[in-house]
This record gives sequence, C-alpha cells and structure tokens, in this order.
Amino acid sequence: PVDGGTETTLKLRLSTTLGDVKLPVYSKDTIGIAKKKLQ
Repeated sequence: PVDGGTETTLKLRLSTTLGDVKLPVYSKDTIGIAKKKLQ
C-alpha cells in the first residue's frame, strides 16, 4: 500500500514448518495483519 510505511521482510522460524518463512510486512501493519498473512 502507498500509505503502508516502509516494507520490511521478517524471517520467521515456525514450529509448524521445519523451515524459515520470509514474511513481507509494512511498518504500519499491526500484529493482526501479520498473523493473517501467515495463514
């Protein structure tokens, strides 16, 4: 999004998957938005 702020890629290690997941998020995203992107 244009007003979403700076894009950052988070590297997450999840117990449900045996590898790492890269999740692109924006600085104005909330934790709830990040959780929805993971599903």
